[in-house]
Amino acid sequence: MKKRSGYKFVIFFLMMMGYVSYWLWSYPNRIPQGDPQIIDVSIEQGMPLRHIVSKLSKEGLIEYPKLFHVYAKIKRAEKQIRAGKYQLDRTMSPAQLLKRLNKGTVLKSVSILFPEGITMRDMFALLEKHHVSSAKELMNLVYSKSFLEKHNIDANSCEGYLFPDTYRFFVPTSPQKVLSRMIKQYKNVWNDIKEKHRDSRQDFRKALHWTDHDILILASIVSKEAVLDKERPRIAQVFLNRLMFPSFPQKLLQSDPTIRYGCVASLTTPKSCQGWDVSKRLRRKHLVDETNLYNTYRHKGLPPGPISNPGRASLEAVLTHDGSRYLYFVSKNNGSHAFSKTYKEHRRYVDRYQR
Repeated sequence: MKKRSGYKFVIFFLMMMGYVSYWLWSYPNRIPQGDPQIIDVSIEQGMPLRHIVSKLSKEGLIEYPKLFHVYAKIKRAEKQIRAGKYQLDRTMSPAQLLKRLNKGTVLKSVSILFPEGITMRDMFALLEKHHVSSAKELMNLVYSKSFLEKHNIDANSCEGYLFPDTYRFFVPTSPQKVLSRMIKQYKNVWNDIKEKHRDSRQDFRKALHWTDHDILILASIVSKEAVLDKERPRIAQVFLNRLMFPSFPQKLLQSDPTIRYGCVASLTTPKSCQGWDVSKRLRRKHLVDETNLYNTYRHKGLPPGPISNPGRASLEAVLTHDGSRYLYFVSKNNGSHAFSKTYKEHRRYVDRYQR
């Protein structure tokens, strides 16, 4: 009786071994059922095999995680899987999938320069042009309250907080990663500037009750007005003088770029901006239009938010304003400006350089 039971056990064992062998032999070439679908998967450097298998399983790329794990162990693939971003098809067999992960991926990347004072709309146009991210998706994200809260931005959008610099992005990159990287760079630069000019920042809090966001707004205006770095502190001072001098009671910044920004930034286009190309010359109708909330010829103080994304030079210029007593400036059409302390003197410069 015991002898017969032993035979049954051996037969059962051999059958199980044959079944397992069959599976291990046939499994690598089994094509998963379902329609083709490309899935983006990121494998990080040093990621354990069990985590890789778990990720592939969650994305529906493998049907039998434990079997794939055994198969990968047999193939000694644990140390051969390369980190990177992959585009994998759900109809790939386990053998094809493992071969793809062992081969690695060559990711296309692109370097993009965002100049000082660029707006987020122009940034997104460049990103879409280089196939990094969708301009529409980026624009939707910068107004997302949850995204703004996640990055501790107390504003209506990310305008001003996307630091202009040269970045290298993978093609494609998710909008969240693109924006998060640029916001992080802004915070790194701003924290360095704050530490460097701590006393000046405190002076702004005492004299004007300004927050860091207010300083950013003025820096964004300076970045649109200035061409030469050496003039940025003086241009910043002009705007501060207009807000603080008793001899300039209207407290109007009177900055043309703020009007242009208001023409494209609002959900409802101001009447004076309708059908107008913002690259053209400003007219009187633009200067008197109170429906443009960014019209600093009609609305006192700072505009509702930043009008561009300033670089380090403009951010520092606000905190290192030069102490001059100028109230006006006009372009000389060569990148530099003529500064004046009186309106009469300013009109003479306007006649000389603009008319």
